Amino acid sequence: MIASDLDVRQVRVARRCRVLAEAEFIERERREGGADRWDITSWGLLYLAGELDADLRRPLPGLRPGGRIRPAWYAGFESATG
Repeated sequence: MIASDLDVRQVRVARRCRVLAEAEFIERERREGGADRWDITSWGLLYLAGELDADLRRPLPGLRPGGRIRPAWYAGFESATG
């Protein structure tokens, strides 16, 4: 619905909603049938009122799974001699 109202692709709107949800500006209410509902949070209301700096609410990046992290020697953090 939002995508058609704004004349943008639905994928782009969904991606932006996920980012805003990660920063806790909106929250997702999952519904049966795939028509999720998004609600604005108190953090989102403070931001819209100009009382909150969005840079202070940036979400932290997620941790990488253990099997996806390169060993220290690969990154050059250990000395070559030992």
